[in-house]
Amino acid sequence: LGRGIESMANNQVETVTTSADKAKLAGAVLLLAGALFAYYALAKHGQIAQWAALLVLLAAAYAGTTRLIDNVTVETPLAG
Repeated sequence: LGRGIESMANNQVETVTTSADKAKLAGAVLLLAGALFAYYALAKHGQIAQWAALLVLLAAAYAGTTRLIDNVTVETPLAG
């Protein structure tokens, strides 16, 4: 039991972020802010317009960050 906890404590995580990744993340944050703004700005045009804009912009923000999430790897040493 103690050995398993010790090996878990020795795991190392390395984060590598490129300027392109930072730009994608900034773009996703702007799209999220735009989604909220569009939702409230389109109140006069009805709920369908509000929800359509919100969902489209949220999907665009998600699509821009999926590769960032896929690039995250964690390397663990072999226990032994």
